[in-house]
Amino acid sequence: MANIYLHTSGNDTTGSGSSALPYLTIAKAHTVATNGDTIIVKNSASTYSFVSQTFTKNLTVRGEKTDSSGAIFDGGYNNQTWSYNASVTVKNLTFQATDTGGSWLGGPFAIQGGATGITVDMNNCIFGNMIVGGRNGFGNHGFIYSSSSNS
Repeated sequence: MANIYLHTSGNDTTGSGSSALPYLTIAKAHTVATNGDTIIVKNSASTYSFVSQTFTKNLTVRGEKTDSSGAIFDGGYNNQTWSYNASVTVKNLTFQATDTGGSWLGGPFAIQGGATGITVDMNNCIFGNMIVGGRNGFGNHGFIYSSSSNS
């Protein structure tokens, strides 16, 4: 099990994922990760972009600090979702400024339909300024959406 690092000044091309040469995006970290790895989101005065990502590996994604204040993902009020097709622990992170855009799939976090035995464990996270569903009349919205009987 390895630690893979992200930083807002990281680089997906020249970075190695080490603490000294972190990646920039969660997508790159996920690509190089294997089951059981930990993606560590380093403290930064800047925010990370909250962009859509499907997790297909059993991972931990955590902030470097234990109080959630140093690693902030900002969605810019765009319709972005972290989807889970594997068990993932998310901790010590802040998420802000997301908008489901009225999508019937609702929520900035979604467990993939048809996936079984998935656990998404969110600990010590802060969620703020998040617009969740209700704009298209379906009323099938939630903060975490699951289309099947997942944990």
